[in-house]
Parts: sequence; structure tokens; C-alpha cells
Amino acid sequence: GLHIVKECVDLHRGSITVDSQVGQGTTFRVLLHAPAV
Repeated sequence: GLHIVKECVDLHRGSITVDSQVGQGTTFRVLLHAPAV
């Protein structure tokens, strides 16, 4: 799953960040750039 997301994010020149806290869980953030409207 995450590998597929990374491939898509890389194709769109985005980024993935990960924040993990013991006993709290893990948060994945995906940033994709979009053109201005």
C-alpha cells in the first residue's frame, strides 16, 4: 500500500512525511501540489 502511494506521490513531485509517537500511533502526511485556481 505505502509503496504504491510513494510511487504516485513521486510522479506528481509531492512528498510524504511520517510522525510516530510510542503509544499514540503514526501519522502519514501526503503533500501534492496543485495549480492555482
